[in-house]
Amino acid sequence: MHEDSHAPRPRRRDTPWAFQDDPELVGRSLNCRRRVRAATGRAGAGVHGGTRAIPARRTRAFTNPDQGSPRHVQFETIHPFLDGNGRLGRLLVPLVLHTDGVLGQPLLYLSLYFKRRRGEYYDHLNRVRTDGDWEAWLVFFADGVTEIAEGAVSTAKRLVTLVQDGRERIRGVGRGAATALQVHEALQREPVTTIPRLAQRTGLSVPGATAALGRLVGLGLVAEVSGRQRGRVYSYEPYLRLLSEGTEPL
Repeated sequence: MHEDSHAPRPRRRDTPWAFQDDPELVGRSLNCRRRVRAATGRAGAGVHGGTRAIPARRTRAFTNPDQGSPRHVQFETIHPFLDGNGRLGRLLVPLVLHTDGVLGQPLLYLSLYFKRRRGEYYDHLNRVRTDGDWEAWLVFFADGVTEIAEGAVSTAKRLVTLVQDGRERIRGVGRGAATALQVHEALQREPVTTIPRLAQRTGLSVPGATAALGRLVGLGLVAEVSGRQRGRVYSYEPYLRLLSEGTEPL
């Protein structure tokens, strides 16, 4: 998974998915980086000893919803790869919760919460390593699960409303509404697409998909985003704007 999600950096001799032999620094500020260096040396006894920093008696006490929390700390403490440890460590949280049966689908986007509270996030990780302060980390993690889960429910409800409003507008176009609704349905599964892809997904002919897509463009539901004359790319803009809220770079 790590190899598939990272391309080698030209400036580095090693591939990013290779295991590293030296402790890695987590965090961007100098003070934060120094604290992690010291903590890794005391609690982790080097990269490959990082899991020994987490007492087994504590991890056994965690309930299922919390399982992603200590595993995330363990992974970030070990920091095994040359690059991409943060992304992979955050990705592990929903995958672990899904594997343990807590989530029906691995859709809990905790990266957004960690990004919004980056300073707190690094501080809590460091205090686990230096002071064994699992309680504060678990409270921080649980607050994040609550915030992101509630936000996801709110977003899902807004998406339902958005889609329903779009359908009502499409039905109002009269002739051609049926094929436009087919394309609208396909765009909910793949909101950035091309005409050939839409034709394949809907079973419409290329001219039919083109005409239906043109109706959606006329309604302001879809926009052409490539600027090309050939091989154009279309986006279900209102849908993507809603999904992208809060994900902008800080």
